[in-house]
Formats: sequence, structure tokens, C-alpha cells
Amino acid sequence: MAAQGFLQLLNQLRIILLQDSVLLQAQFPRHSMWDDPIFAREDYTAFAEQIRQSLLCTETPQEIQLRQTLPIIADRLSVLQKDIHQAVDLHGYQAHEQLRKISRQLHDLLSGHVTFAVRAMDASIIEARTPVSDSFTPSSQLAACLSEASYLQPPVDKQQLLPQGIDTPSSLLSPSRSLYSLSRTIQTVPEVWREWICGLGANPSVQSLERSYGATWRPSSRERVMFCRRKVIIDEIYARYGKGLSLDTAVEELELVRCRGKLSLYQLTRLLSKAR
Repeated sequence: MAAQGFLQLLNQLRIILLQDSVLLQAQFPRHSMWDDPIFAREDYTAFAEQIRQSLLCTETPQEIQLRQTLPIIADRLSVLQKDIHQAVDLHGYQAHEQLRKISRQLHDLLSGHVTFAVRAMDASIIEARTPVSDSFTPSSQLAACLSEASYLQPPVDKQQLLPQGIDTPSSLLSPSRSLYSLSRTIQTVPEVWREWICGLGANPSVQSLERSYGATWRPSSRERVMFCRRKVIIDEIYARYGKGLSLDTAVEELELVRCRGKLSLYQLTRLLSKAR
């Protein structure tokens, strides 16, 4: 049975054996197998010559040719491609987080967690507040009306009446008051990243606060210390991202380090600071 199976295998592989015989004949020219009459036939001789010519005229792939002739350009193109992929990854992540934030805010609005009233303004007041220009449209008029919306909340400090998550001119900030306090309840790296990139709940993101106000939004020493600790984690995420990881993967890796070591965020910050 075994001999019959072997013969059947040879019968199925006869074409492959004939194709490989050209190369095998060059490696083992004195083997007795080449004395078989089939290797002396004219059609086999023509076939063998065709195989030899094709091996001599093998075309080098364009990528290999490029690396052989223009290695510097090839390296630059490779770096550029990597940078483009990283930029697309970053913008895609930020857009995704912004959509999630808008979805959460819309859910809070529709569920009644946030209430507000829109008060129509007299046309004369709108004209007095809005510069007359050719580009004035109904949408800009609606924006002017919405700017007068007031939150139906108990009386609180004027600074708290500002809609959270909406940037205000830095001239309106009081240097002695914090616009936002970093959360003391978060315990994981993904939560730190979420607070930095898109904000927690309806609060503004730390990234937007830094971009709009610099250090003026955190005048107290406690906030400055907490900000510096969180910044160590954020810098490590971007450092790993710069080495080719995606932002999500960098966040997950840091969280894995924290979980394996059973570390708090403060202990993780100290560990990262010592490693630098």
C-alpha cells in the first residue's frame, strides 16, 4: 500500500519534478537519473533552455531597485509614510473622542441632566451688539440669541455660570480662581488620558485649557503639583506613540504596567520619573 501511494504521489508531482529537474541537473550533473531518455528529448531540451533564460532575465522588484539605487530617498519615503500613518492615527483618535464627548453632552441634555432656557432678544439689541457686515446670516443671528441662554440652576458663583467645556477669553479669568480642578477620583491611566484629551463629563479637557489659558487656569499650588504628576503620564504616552505605537496601545501598555505592579497613579508617576 505504501509503495502504491508513493507511486501515485510521483504521478501527481511529475510536472513539478520536471520543472525542478532543470535546477537539480545543474546541481547534480553526474546523477544517473539524467540518463533517462525523457531528459534527451527535444521538447525537454527546449523547455530546459527556456527555464535557464528566464532565470538569467529575472526582473528585480521595483522596491528592491529603489533601495539599491536611491537608499536615502527610500529611507525618507519610509519615514514620511510612518509620520503620515501616525498623524492620521492621532487625528482619528481625537475625532473619535470628540464625537463621544458630543454624544455624552447630547445625552445629558436630552435626559434632563442639563437644563437651560433660550431668551429671545429684541432686534435693536442684536443690531447694537452685532457688527453690520455683508456676511451676516441667520445662523449668526441664532448664535447671538443663544449667547444669551442662561442655565436654570441655583444661584452660584459667576464663574460657575459659564458653560463648561466652552473656551472663554483669557481676559475674563480671575488669576486667583481655578477654572477647573483636576479629578482626584480617577484611578486608571485611561481615565487620565480621557480627562486630558476630551474632558470628564461636561468638563473641558486639560488639553484645551492649556491651549487657551496656559498656566492661568491652575493658579493654586495644589493644582500645579497635580498637573505636573499627570503630565508625566501624558508625556510617557506620547513618548511611546513616537516610537510607533498607536495612542490606544500606549495607554493600554501603561495601564498594564500599573495593574501588574498594583500601583496607584502617584506611584506610577514616581516610577516613570525615575526611569527617565
